[in-house]
Amino acid sequence: MKLQELIIRTRAASSGDSIRKIFEICVNAQVPGIPFVDNEERIIGRISMRYILRKNCIPEFMIRNVHLLGNTLSPLAIADNQVLELLSSPVDPFIRFDLTIVAPQATMAKVLAMMESNDTTYCFVVDNGRYLGIITIMDIAQHMLSVEQPTNG
Repeated sequence: MKLQELIIRTRAASSGDSIRKIFEICVNAQVPGIPFVDNEERIIGRISMRYILRKNCIPEFMIRNVHLLGNTLSPLAIADNQVLELLSSPVDPFIRFDLTIVAPQATMAKVLAMMESNDTTYCFVVDNGRYLGIITIMDIAQHMLSVEQPTNG
């Protein structure tokens, strides 16, 4: 199978997009993030749902002391009004500039190596500066599961 057959097409984020819009794109496409483009449609960064949630919903002390936390700390719950405020916020402060980009002719092994070397589970496919879509580790695993066992004949 060619890498291009695994590409999930999404739109890119741009300045002023709301976090709600980004979450809707990611959830609908079942991807963990999308690229962020400048005014000339060049990819300059990425938007990661995990990063947004980490920065807005989990105090740093909770991450450092997660082993001490119980499951019912209701004072640390995320209130609906906080969720609504977050969703209406612009995505601009959450741009990450560490990108994993592959060419559409890359091999599956190259894509996996790129993901591993950048400690990520997805990468953007770009051809001559044009964003084609995203490939996730789940897409690769799904493809592997579809490979048929040869029959003994």
